Amino acid sequence: MANESAGVYSQIIQLGNYVSAVPSTVGFIVALTEKGEDNKLRFISSQEALIGEFGKPNINKYGRLYSQGLYNAFNFLSEAGSLYFIRALPDDATYANIRISIVDGLVTVEQLPDMNSLEELKTNLRDFTSYGGGTGYPICILYAIGRGQYYNNLSVKFTPVSNPVANDEYIMDVYALQDDGSNIIIESFTVSFDPNATGTDGESLYLPYVLEKYSTILRALTETDNGNIASGYNEAFRIYDREVGTLSLDNVTTTLTDSGQDFEDWKAGYYIIMYDRRGRKATGWTATNTTLADPTKIQLYTSKLGTTVGFATKDASFDINNIVSYIIKKSDVDISTQFISPVPFRYGSDGSLINTNGTLNTNVADQILANAYTGNLKNPKAIGFVAGAESAYERAVVDTENYYFNVVFDAGYPNTVKTSIAQLAYELRKDCIAILDMGDNASASDAINVRDNTLPFNSYFVAVYDNYSKVYDQFTGQDIWVAPSYHMSYLIPRNDTVASLYAAPAGFNRTAIQNIKETRYVPRQGDRDQLYLNQVNTIAKFKEGYAPWSQLTTQVKAGPLQDINITRLVLYVERALKEFARGFIFEENDEVTWSAVSAEVINFLEDIKRNRGLYSYRVEVGATDYERKTKTFHINVSLEPTRTTERIQLRFYVE
Repeated sequence: MANESAGVYSQIIQLGNYVSAVPSTVGFIVALTEKGEDNKLRFISSQEALIGEFGKPNINKYGRLYSQGLYNAFNFLSEAGSLYFIRALPDDATYANIRISIVDGLVTVEQLPDMNSLEELKTNLRDFTSYGGGTGYPICILYAIGRGQYYNNLSVKFTPVSNPVANDEYIMDVYALQDDGSNIIIESFTVSFDPNATGTDGESLYLPYVLEKYSTILRALTETDNGNIASGYNEAFRIYDREVGTLSLDNVTTTLTDSGQDFEDWKAGYYIIMYDRRGRKATGWTATNTTLADPTKIQLYTSKLGTTVGFATKDASFDINNIVSYIIKKSDVDISTQFISPVPFRYGSDGSLINTNGTLNTNVADQILANAYTGNLKNPKAIGFVAGAESAYERAVVDTENYYFNVVFDAGYPNTVKTSIAQLAYELRKDCIAILDMGDNASASDAINVRDNTLPFNSYFVAVYDNYSKVYDQFTGQDIWVAPSYHMSYLIPRNDTVASLYAAPAGFNRTAIQNIKETRYVPRQGDRDQLYLNQVNTIAKFKEGYAPWSQLTTQVKAGPLQDINITRLVLYVERALKEFARGFIFEENDEVTWSAVSAEVINFLEDIKRNRGLYSYRVEVGATDYERKTKTFHINVSLEPTRTTERIQLRFYVE
C-alpha cells in the first residue's frame, strides 16, 4: 500500500536516445583568394558571407588551374547552406598592420614588417625601451583579419566622440582604396581603448571586442602573450582613482580637495580630469614629489614636468564652485592626433605565393593547397606557429569527431592537389567522398589515359569526372572554361534538396545542366562505354541538353559501393549510428539496452526505406559472453540499398 497521502503526483520522463539525422550535404573546398582569414577551417552558410569575406570569384586572378575554388564554393552555396572553406597561404605571408604606442606622453604610429603570425604580433606589444631616444609603451596593434597584400589598401581614422563627458571614446572609420583611386569608408564604429568603457546600451566599446563582433575586415590586439593588457594602456587610458569624498577646488592656489582621498599615491606626474555639474571639464597635472602637508589636498600644475601652478586646460564656463567628479590618469593622450588623416596599413604580403614579378608561384600554390586538404597547413593565429609546433597545424580538417562534412570538391587543381583530396577522403577521414576532375582532356581516350596512369584510384571514397565545359562567367563578363567539379559543386547539393542523397546525382531529372555553351569533346556511345568501364564519370550531351551521365566511384571491384549514391547512403547511416551509439557508452550492457538500441536503429532505417533509400535491412544487437566481459556489445546492420536504373530493356512482341 502506498504510504503517500492522497494527491496527484507527476513525473517527466525523457523518452531518451533516438537516431538523429545528420546533415546530408556539407561540403569542403580549399581555394586561393585575395582576402579573408587564411589557413583556418571556416564554416560559411551563404554566398553573401563567402563574398563578403573572401571576395568575388575571378578566373583571371590566379589562372584557370588555381582560380576555380571560389567559383565552386559560390556554386555550392547556391544550393546548400553548409560549407567548410579554407583560404590557403604559405607560412611566410604577412599581416598588414598598424601599431599605436605612447612615447613620453605622445602618441606614435608605425607599421611592423614581417609579421607572419599572431605570436609575432604579440611580441611587439611588449615594452620597447628605445624609441627616438624615449621610452615607448605599446597600446595596441590593428591588423587585418587575414594575411596578404590586399589589406595594404586599408586605412583607419580616429575622431573623438563629440560629447565632452565621454572620455577616450572615438569614431573609428575604416577606409578602403578603390580601383579609381578614391578612398571610401567601408566600416565605422564607436570604440574605446579602455576595457571598461561601455555605450549607453551597456555594451562594451572596447576596441578588440567591437572589431571581433562587428568588423569583417579588421582585428585589434591589446594583450601580450601572457594575457596582460599592453603597457600603453596603463600609461594612456587606465583610470587610477576617482573621488571618494566631498570635493572642492580652490581657483587661487589651484588646489583640489577630496575629504576621502590620499593623494600621496598620485602626487608625482599624474593627470587629473575634473567635471562640473554640467559636464564641463578642467584638467591639471600633479607635478610634485614633496610630502603633502595634507594628503586630502593637492595642487595642480599646468604641465607634467612644470612648476607653474594652474590648469592645463579649462572650459571657458567651467564652474569652479560646483566640481562634482574627477579621474586620475598617467597621461593626457588623444589618439586622434595621429589620425587626422586616414593612416594606411602596411607590410601585408602573400609571401612566396606571389613571385617578385607579380605572377603566381605554382609550386607554392600546389604545396599549400595540398597541405590544406590534408591538415598540414599552419594557422597563423595558433599557438606555436613560429616554432612550428603541432598545435599550429589546422588539424580541424581531419578531426572527424568535431567537424563533419561529407563531400570534398576538387576545383580543377593540379594532380598533386587531387592526390591530397583523395587521401583526405579514403585515409584521413573515411566519412566523405572526394569529387575529383581529371584535367582538361581533348578526348575520351585522353581521359582514360589519365585515369590509368595519373589518377589510378581504387576506392569508393573517390569519384572522378571529366569533360571541361564553356560557361558564361557573371563575375568577369566573359566565357570561361571550367572543370566538371564546377557543375558537380551545385548539382550534388541540388540533387540532395530535390530528392535525397540516396538518389543518383546524374541524368536529366535532377542534374540537367542549363548553362553549358559547349564541352571540350562530345562523348559518343562507344566513348561513354569505355569511360564507364574505367569508372570515369563524364558530362555528356544529348538533344535534351547536358548532364552527368554516370555516377561511379573509382572502386574497380563490382559491387554496390561502385555507385556514388549508395556510398553516400552508407557513410550517412554510419555517421548517424555512430553519433547515436555514443549515447549508450557507460549504460548497462544488458538486454534492456540492446532492445532500446535495436528499436531506434530500426526506426531510423525504416524511415530511409520509406524514402526509397533501401530495399531491405537487418539489425541485430547484443553481446557474446566474451563481449560482455570486455564491456562491449555489437550492432550488426545489414543494408540492401536501392539500386539505380542504368539500362532499360525495351522489348516488342509482334504477333
